[in-house]
Amino acid sequence: MPPKAAPAQREFVHPEAGHARKKPPSPFGIEPITAFYCFLAANTISALFAPIQDCDETFNYYEPAHYLSHGYGLQTWEYSPTYAIRSWLYVSLHAIVGNIRRLLPQSTKVGEFFFIRYVLAFVCALCQTLLFRVISLTLNARIGVFFIMATVFSPGNFHASTAFLPSSFAMYMAMLGAASFMNWRGGLKTAQGIFWFAVGGVIGWPFAAALSAPFLVEEAVFAVFSDKDRFIEAIIRVFRGIIAGLIVVFLDACINTFFYKQVEVVPWNIVKYNIFSETGGPNLYGTEPWTFYFRNLSLNFNVWFILALLALPLFILQKILSPSGQGFQTGLRALVFISPFYLWLGIFTLQPHKEERFMYPAYPFLALNAAMSLHIVLSAFGNSDPKTLVGKIPAKLKLSLVTLVLLLSFDIGVTRIYGIWSAYSAPLRLYSPLGAGVSGQQGLGVRGDNVCFGKEWYRFPSSYFLPRDMHAKFVRSEFRGLLPGEFSEARTGFGFWSGTWMPTSGLNDRNEEDMGKYVDQRACGFLVDTQYPLRNDPLPPSEPDYVADAESWDVVKCIPFLDAANTHFLARAIWVPDVPFIPEKFQRKWGQHCLLKRWSFQASLEHHPTALIVWIPMWNREFCEEAIRTKTSTFCTLVVYLPRVMKFPKIATVAAILMTTTPALSDPCVSRPVVPQPPGIWWDYHHGDADHWSWNAEIGDALIQDNGWAYFDGDGWTRSNAILIQYRDLHMAVYAHPSARSGWCELPPGANLDIIYVKSWDGEHWL
Repeated sequence: MPPKAAPAQREFVHPEAGHARKKPPSPFGIEPITAFYCFLAANTISALFAPIQDCDETFNYYEPAHYLSHGYGLQTWEYSPTYAIRSWLYVSLHAIVGNIRRLLPQSTKVGEFFFIRYVLAFVCALCQTLLFRVISLTLNARIGVFFIMATVFSPGNFHASTAFLPSSFAMYMAMLGAASFMNWRGGLKTAQGIFWFAVGGVIGWPFAAALSAPFLVEEAVFAVFSDKDRFIEAIIRVFRGIIAGLIVVFLDACINTFFYKQVEVVPWNIVKYNIFSETGGPNLYGTEPWTFYFRNLSLNFNVWFILALLALPLFILQKILSPSGQGFQTGLRALVFISPFYLWLGIFTLQPHKEERFMYPAYPFLALNAAMSLHIVLSAFGNSDPKTLVGKIPAKLKLSLVTLVLLLSFDIGVTRIYGIWSAYSAPLRLYSPLGAGVSGQQGLGVRGDNVCFGKEWYRFPSSYFLPRDMHAKFVRSEFRGLLPGEFSEARTGFGFWSGTWMPTSGLNDRNEEDMGKYVDQRACGFLVDTQYPLRNDPLPPSEPDYVADAESWDVVKCIPFLDAANTHFLARAIWVPDVPFIPEKFQRKWGQHCLLKRWSFQASLEHHPTALIVWIPMWNREFCEEAIRTKTSTFCTLVVYLPRVMKFPKIATVAAILMTTTPALSDPCVSRPVVPQPPGIWWDYHHGDADHWSWNAEIGDALIQDNGWAYFDGDGWTRSNAILIQYRDLHMAVYAHPSARSGWCELPPGANLDIIYVKSWDGEHWL
């Protein structure tokens, strides 16, 4: 029976007797503050390095939070008012955290992303510490220490602790709920336990409330077998918990009604879709065999998962072989603590649709079961009676076996964590050239640019990694399911986020492809793709090797990315060093995850087919703009590289580069008109063999007939018939006087050729 609180007794202590009193032994194997630092350190590593495991985290949570903070983002069908199966309260809490970072110095969007993760790491560490404290006080200090070890060294915690997912939030609340139910000191805390599980179920994931069932059964059993007074007390505690839970439901419904502009009880919508859906429900997104979670948990918890599965058999065996005489209550409590993990694993093993994140709420209970199992094993190992089999084993051998198991768990966990980071972290590190991660940094992209995704759409880490007003778009690949749309950016009606309630088109709950989600490649200023050199199968027409397409794309940055299809299971499961003595079969095979930029001239010509493009060095901007307006210059020389007009036969335009020296230097070659009115334009162009220059005076059919053009792409390269000429090579051989073709003219020392300022001529005006 639950104990009644004993009346407080006052004990007289002589005021001078304090020096003679011994400090009572600590009930903790590790002090709670030290445990907190251990949890926080592990979670911070997760915040810094954990790849995004599930595209749901990006599209269903980071993107809506980005929309609330920045006014635009990708929208999944779950956020359509037609379906409304995602809680805006949960997203809003995280968006508020991100906005706090915006108020601090050196704020960037990437900084907001990681600040959200840091706060999640802190909250998770608090919840873990509270549960550790209760485990140590209620069960055993050694079990508490093992709970820390099973948690901080596990790849499962590396994934779950800082994930922006309702299942992670439900895990936090499950720890608080379990700590409340388990802690009988100072009276039963049933109402608190129900409240925390309600918060996790309503704001996070409704199915996580099932983890409270064993604790409620325990409460019911004790209530039934108690006297009338205790029965009434139990009813009151449960009633208070239910009222607290209903308040959470009401608050969540109010927030969602504000955003959806219609009354929505999102937890019910989630249950209705997943259980009673007539369109296929979650099974549309894939099914897995019953062994899925056993394989997955073996990878994420290794030895600890085996111990967790053995908790119940070991407990029963202990009771049979070594009855403690502690009675029914102690045995029932132990069964209650062990049960949530088995309950959760059983429920979700029976579901056809399986995902790793569905196990997150049960991770603390897995760690608890594993800690209890190891405690039982060590208790048996500690038996020194020579009449028993265990007692005959030398103590050093016992210690060695236990140490070996713990070291094996540590090594497997750490190598898997590092292996995951080294293999799959490229998407979090790829976008730095765009300039969203450093305050005040001018990246490659400009406002309005699109970053496109084909077959790698599900690896997009969120719009937090793109600069302000740079949008993610999709080009069609072999994927035939439904891709996210975009929240409406219209400002209409009451509130700041009309995209949350405005009617949507092209969104459905049947995972049916919508062609309106795609853009033409010509609208893409950047594109993200992964190249796998070891894959020899022919590529589908809709998934070409963009990285190798030098005719259309420049490689901005590439990061190694594991080629899982060609890598042995062992090298996928854990980190295997790339050293020669490792057999080829077990070595990791690599591709590269790349950020590509469309050729600058090509993009300019496609978007401004009648424009004359001129690049002006910023340091000499005013001088050169004046020279362009007056159409003459002593120091500014206009060099024009013509695009391959065979590729653009209908474009009668010239892409021009204005290269300047400092005003203090004279033109070493000749002064001449720079931009006279078309068609009488002067230009320099050189043939693909780069061995001579020619001088012409008209843009006519003669240009189109010659296909030897080279052109400058704005990033330091010229391209000519598959011949690349690095821009620095033009420092020493640039201009030839039209009347003195026999010699080259060198640019003066110190000439600055950094081209960073753009203006265009539309035939009448400078834009």
